[in-house]
Formats: sequence, C-alpha cells, structure tokens
Amino acid sequence: MPTDGPVSITRQTIYSVIPVLDLIVFYKIKHLRKYLLIVYVGMVGVISTIYSMVITPNSWSFSANYDPDFIWDPMDWILQIPMMAVTIVIQIYLVRRWSKKWNEQFSNSK
Repeated sequence: MPTDGPVSITRQTIYSVIPVLDLIVFYKIKHLRKYLLIVYVGMVGVISTIYSMVITPNSWSFSANYDPDFIWDPMDWILQIPMMAVTIVIQIYLVRRWSKKWNEQFSNSK
C-alpha cells in the first residue's frame, strides 16, 4: 500500500539496491510501473539483447556447431559488471528524484 505521508529518502535509497525491496520502495511512491518499464524492460532487456547479439553472437544461436558444454568466457562477467553498476546508478537516481517529488506534495499542502 502506498504511504500516506513523506518518505525517508535515505532509507528509500538504501532499500532500492536490495533485490526485492526495490519493488516495494517504488510501489510506496506510486512509481512501480515506470520503474519496471525503465529498469527491467529498458535497461536490462535492451542492453542485454544488444550485448548478446554484438559481443557474444555465437553463444546464443542454435547453429550446427552449438556446444552444450559451453562455459561463459570470463570476459562476459567483466562486461556485465559495468552494466550492473549503470543499472544501480539509475535505480538510485530514480528513487531519489521520485521520492523528493513525493515528499514535495506533502510539504506544499501544509
């Protein structure tokens, strides 16, 4: 249930980087749909698709030389770490921005 009053921006920021709590944080300030569209569909979906098609095109195709024992190259992990970092930075930016807007509506009404 969304909150009835202002939220703590510090707590919201901390909770936004914890996997299940991030959904609750954005639900509290009524921005869960936007968050899911931006972060999960936009960032993870588009970037991982581009990554898999450009960087590792042979690992996802079902061609004649498909190897079921294929183990990811360490370079794959090295490239995914910056992608995760960018996602976390965007999460923090969004939760801080939207929480400040949420709190402003309660300070203006007094």
